[in-house]
Amino acid sequence: MIELTQHRLLDLESTIEGRPEHLSAGSGIARRNDWIYVVGDDELDLAVFSATSDAPGELIPLFEGELPVDEAERGKHKPDLETLAILPPFRHNPYGALLALGSGGGDSRSNGFGWSLDEDGALRGFPCVINLAPLYDELRERLSGDLNIEGSTVNGDHLVLFQRGNSAEGHNQIIWLSLEKVIQTLLSDFRIDASEIDDVQTYDLGEASGVQLCFSDGDALPDGRMVFSASAEAEDDDAHEGPTAGTVLGIIEADGTLGRMDPVDDDNAKIEGVDAVVKDGKIELLLTSDPDDVDTPSPLLSATMEA
Repeated sequence: MIELTQHRLLDLESTIEGRPEHLSAGSGIARRNDWIYVVGDDELDLAVFSATSDAPGELIPLFEGELPVDEAERGKHKPDLETLAILPPFRHNPYGALLALGSGGGDSRSNGFGWSLDEDGALRGFPCVINLAPLYDELRERLSGDLNIEGSTVNGDHLVLFQRGNSAEGHNQIIWLSLEKVIQTLLSDFRIDASEIDDVQTYDLGEASGVQLCFSDGDALPDGRMVFSASAEAEDDDAHEGPTAGTVLGIIEADGTLGRMDPVDDDNAKIEGVDAVVKDGKIELLLTSDPDDVDTPSPLLSATMEA
């Protein structure tokens, strides 16, 4: 059993009139030095927090326009950003860049963004919108069930995507993209194509309380292994996600095989963001979860796994 520790709530210093002053659907998370970046799946903005202060975070615009405050209408138009990864240094980006991807669950969810970082890990310049439609059209043909990309990480020469297999006929799958080709995309046409796919692997994660466990994020370790989160969510009669029946944190070994999986100590914690580092022989995790309630702030959590 892995113990979760709550450090803070993801409250925000300013939001548009009529919506809560917090992030309520924390998804992807990435930390660089003293900065913590979080994407919410119901936001057009990037949330930026200090790693050394409990001060409210700031929303930085990513896409043009404004989402409706009404939850149902918001869901129809949101970009559904679910993943956040840090790319290594490359041309014009000497300190790397943030990369976020939409889930692919519809036309409005087939975009992402890239944003250069400076020496201290702060944002540099402005975000560039990335067209994921060519890649996602191919994945819809190749993957089982509905497309639902929930995680991403850089692992060696690849950008790795985690497909959540929670739809009918769906399977949990990991997609390996050529990192070299993805970076070339960011230097040219901002369009990720099907030709950038190197491999697809399928995983059976088992169940929690009789409900299928499905990927919700992942992050690579220096030795080629990957830490992942997976949650079990039953659907109601209207195919809406129900309460979380359990969440695990697990390991994909460097050879791609499924390693150990350990449940977390809070069955209701639907972890959707994972940032992992190895320190003093331990895997230290920074996590965020989605409470599935617009009035409830997402928390910033931490946990430790044996390395």
